[in-house]
This record gives sequence, structure tokens and C-alpha cells, in this order.
Amino acid sequence: MKKQLALLTLATIVAMPTSAFAQSQYVQYDPTFTEQQKQEWLANQGLTEIRALKQKGFSLVEPLEHLEEKDIDADLIPITDVKRATDSAQFQQTYLDQSRIPAYWKYSRGKSDIRVAIIDDAIDTKHREFKDVIYKTTTISGIRKPDDHGTHVAGIVAAREDGQGIVGVASGVKLIGADVFDGDFAASIDIGDGILYAIEQGADVINLSLGQYEFDPYMEAAVKKAEAKNILVVGAAGNDGRNKVLFPGSMSQVVGVGSVGTLGRASTFSNYGKGVNIMAPMRSKLYAAATKKSGDTKLHYGAGRLNAGILATLPAPISKISLPATVKPNQAFTFYFDEYASAKTTTRLYKDGKVVKTFTQSNLTNGTHKFTYKLKDKGSYKLVFTTTGGRHTRTVERLLTVK
Repeated sequence: MKKQLALLTLATIVAMPTSAFAQSQYVQYDPTFTEQQKQEWLANQGLTEIRALKQKGFSLVEPLEHLEEKDIDADLIPITDVKRATDSAQFQQTYLDQSRIPAYWKYSRGKSDIRVAIIDDAIDTKHREFKDVIYKTTTISGIRKPDDHGTHVAGIVAAREDGQGIVGVASGVKLIGADVFDGDFAASIDIGDGILYAIEQGADVINLSLGQYEFDPYMEAAVKKAEAKNILVVGAAGNDGRNKVLFPGSMSQVVGVGSVGTLGRASTFSNYGKGVNIMAPMRSKLYAAATKKSGDTKLHYGAGRLNAGILATLPAPISKISLPATVKPNQAFTFYFDEYASAKTTTRLYKDGKVVKTFTQSNLTNGTHKFTYKLKDKGSYKLVFTTTGGRHTRTVERLLTVK
């Protein structure tokens, strides 16, 4: 797989296997096996384990010396080679206005507790654009050497706003870097392990500007682990102009992203077809904010083009709060709010820092919620709405005076 830059999509195409990895194979077995059962099964299949892989149920293997490959019963999975990019010159940020991203910046540049993982080659962490931006990085394979492609992708996401160079789409977030390339090539199992690393580091978004046409169960298992943690995984559609989306971008658990050109039409080189979810020069809010033009087909545009400006019109987790500013003692008052989140919502009324009343402390269904209450004591009160999802907390406050 040869990585190529394609505006924001930064997708990849397949190259013929040329490295030593091409001779390596792995196998998937029943993950419920004990160690003894696993070794017995491998031996019965004519295989010897080189090493267990990080995901349970997978091992790097080779045939027993006295057997030929045709005599082995197991379905061996070749480890795919990925070739890294050579083109990194496309730093013109036309995609910002095209996707209406600046329209959203007045609401947020991305919060510092949001972590975006770049599964690629090594990010140049010493670059001025990444000062105070990097959360953690690791090298999965080979010797770490910063490269243009990983650095370019990281810059598009989170280059800091410093009046120089470029500015990231979400310059306030933190980056997790997983270098999965060894020289010019990466192995599919290293990409899978990079995804596992991102999960361990608390990634909220995982970016995969790479792909292949062949299905790979090790990467699939890693992506499904990310989905189970409610992590958004973004994958490239591809740069071949083919009616086929690269794996893992073709997975239902991945937001498959194609490319549009400066005129807003699908790029001629962008892959299309089943699996394309959105077009961008980047789950539900992205699709809700996508826009289509007359003549756009789902095959070529999925849900449509990314429109970050519309994201600003979508409701926050707690929105449309209605609460009177003042009430009289012992006067019943009613407040309303809309819930728009799959998260635990705590709604409490405070006076002088002490809890007066807890209205909600659980997951609420999406929609409007209504409560009626009365207060006998005069003074200033604060109604606090807190939504908690994983390690993220968002708070909204409203004031109420009893006089």
C-alpha cells in the first residue's frame, strides 16, 4: 500500500509486497483456548508460533520445518506491507473555507481534553506547530524517525494557532502519535497495534490515512475494540478513482472519507462506492452536518460534504434551557431543558455551594425534560447541568434568585 496525499483525505493505495514482511503470516484461532489448547491446535495445523500478538486469538506463525505449506490446514493470513508517502507539498488550506470550518471556530477550536490519534509514521514533535500539542507518542515498529506524512496529517488536525505556518482544524486538541512504519513500510499487525495503543492512551478520535483493498482480521478486531470504547475511527477511501473503498475505511465502524477538489466536486482520483460516508477536503453529528448538491449520488458522496458551519447549529448535550430568573419564596417554578447526548446527566440545584436538590443523576433519553419545584428561602441559587461520558465532563450553569 503506497501512501499518497490527497488534499485533506490523505489516503493510500496498494503497492505490491516487496519487504521481508511479505513472507510473514499470522493466524486467528479461538480466543477462548488455554495456552495448552492453543499450542496443541497450532501443532495439529502444522504451525509453530513465532510470537503471540497483542490481541488475544492471534499469533505470528510459520510452518513446521517438515511440512510444506500445501499440507497445512489453517488459513494463514499474510501480513500486508504499506509503503509510506513521498509527496507532502499540499499545504494550501483551501479545505478550511470549503468545509466551513472557521464558522465553527467562534464556538470551539477543540478542547484540550480531546485526544486525536494519528496512526501513521512519526510526527516531528519538535516542530513549532506542535508546541504543547503532543499528549503522547510511541514507535510500534523500527527506529523512530520523524517523517513528512505523519507530520502533515498531524498538522492538518492540530497545528497550533501561532500566526505562522498553518492552523489545525482543531488547534485546541491534543495529539497521540503511533509510528507504525519501519523505513518505507508498515505491517498490518503494527497498524492494528497502533490502534490498540491509541485506545490505551484514551483517544477520542483515531485517524487512519492509509488502507488496503484486502480485508485484514487483525486490523478489524482492533477497530472493533475502538468502537466498543465509543472512539470515532476515520479512514481514507483511497486515491485510485475506483468504485471500491479501502479497508478499514470500508468498515461500518469507520467513517470512510473521500476527497473533493477546490470546486467542491468529488476528486477524480478519490475512490467511491459502498463504504464512503462523507466527503471532505472528515458519527452522527458529522453526517447530520453534511450537505449535498443537486446531482450528488450516495455512491460518490455518501452523506454529503463536510460542513462544519452546520455543526454549530446542532444542539449541545444540554440545550434550550428555560428557567425563570427570579421567583418568590414558596412559589412553584418550572424549568425545561433538551437532552442531546448518550451520557450520564446530573442536574442539581445549589445554594452557597451546597446541594439543595438533585433532579437527575442518570442517562436521560434524548428530548425535552421538565421539572417543577419550589424554594422557601430567599437568596441566590445555581442550577448546574453536568454531562459525563468516559473521562469527559461538560457543565452548563444557570442562576436563579428567590426574593
